[in-house]
Amino acid sequence: MNGLGKYAELFVSAMEKLTGRTNLRVLTMLPWQSLFPHNGQGMLARHRRWCPVCLHQQRLNSEVATWPLIWSLDTYSFCHRHLVPLEHCCPSCGKAQPFVPSYPDLGICSHCHRPLGCRHEPQEVSEFQHWIADALSGIVEQQSEKGFSPSLEVFHKFLVGQVEAHTEGNRAAFCRALGLNEFAISGCHQQLAIYPNDIALHWHMALAAYAEKDFGASRDHFRRVADLDPRCESDVQCFLKRIDDEWSPKPVK
Repeated sequence: MNGLGKYAELFVSAMEKLTGRTNLRVLTMLPWQSLFPHNGQGMLARHRRWCPVCLHQQRLNSEVATWPLIWSLDTYSFCHRHLVPLEHCCPSCGKAQPFVPSYPDLGICSHCHRPLGCRHEPQEVSEFQHWIADALSGIVEQQSEKGFSPSLEVFHKFLVGQVEAHTEGNRAAFCRALGLNEFAISGCHQQLAIYPNDIALHWHMALAAYAEKDFGASRDHFRRVADLDPRCESDVQCFLKRIDDEWSPKPVK
């Protein structure tokens, strides 16, 4: 119901009729339909997740439990406010929670009816993880602004503008400044322009994982690109070779 496909459309339509409210689309990822696959693959978490500290504080303050949209995004893995990992299992019974809860209070487990929130000590996270969390938070907040309408064309213009502003149009230098392979922007830009679908998404996820040196995840996404379209095979093999060169342990002399 938080996604980009037909079920999200139906849910929004039904809720608008029941509540008399309009533009409930901004409470889902529907505003991003033109940029991501409608099945939400690689974007939405497979389980209902939450920040235990957020829910715990809401309960202490006698507030109604709320479920921010950002918790639904797969790449948002920890709360950027409390620096704790998102949970997907009840701390009492250990069971995962359904997307449509059977208990009327969102902060209560649908199985054992005990609170999902609890105290949690902050954990150390990398600067890159901080950047991802803050960026995703900004994206979700921005989509509620009037007239917000993301598109591939707007994304391309923004990307070109950033390269011009920071490296005088030098894409390789821009990539190096971000810690990416110097060809990353060119490949990603071309694929997004040609394939506004699952292939573009896997290109993006592969390059992001490669930048973070998560070579296992990066390799999986690159192979998925090649599976979806054999025309990408040569480009994928170039990246896989780079991954093998960096990932393989160096021989001890």
